[in-house]
Amino acid sequence: MQLEISADEAQVLDEVLEEALGDTREQIYKAEVAEYKALLKRREDAITRLIERLRARPTAS
Repeated sequence: MQLEISADEAQVLDEVLEEALGDTREQIYKAEVAEYKALLKRREDAITRLIERLRARPTAS
């Protein structure tokens, strides 16, 4: 699946993902149940991969 987004949309998405990453890291820090912490760490990894892919995409001129 491919998703075409504009530069403005990419910027907004990057900001939203960065905020979600920060929130997820805070939840990981506060989590006490190992299973929940593992779930959050998988989410953190997925968000990080999305940010990396978004930033690696070529920009339209």
